[in-house]
Amino acid sequence: MKKIVGLLLVSLPSVSYAEVSDKVPSISNMWLLSIALGMLVLIASLRFNLAPLFAALISACLAYGFYDMYADPTFREAVYFEQGNSYFYHGYISASMVFVLALLGLLLKKLK
Repeated sequence: MKKIVGLLLVSLPSVSYAEVSDKVPSISNMWLLSIALGMLVLIASLRFNLAPLFAALISACLAYGFYDMYADPTFREAVYFEQGNSYFYHGYISASMVFVLALLGLLLKKLK
């Protein structure tokens, strides 16, 4: 009997659904990461003039990660369903925060 049940379970196609929340960062985590990276680049831009270029690269990589999620229609719909409509807006704005904080550090250096 156990063999028959095992054979039936293996022979029937099964669809597994995973939560998107396991695969994408939460809104608070994406903001914490962007602010932490932005503060590091802000401190670096107080000393080095090329730090905003490095921050632009970081921002572009973070934004591309959210664009990649948005480009896949099925994944995008799952993210909208679980995380809400503003998830990608938060992603793009938090990604740009790294560059903004680097520019703020450069401005503070110029004012000093």
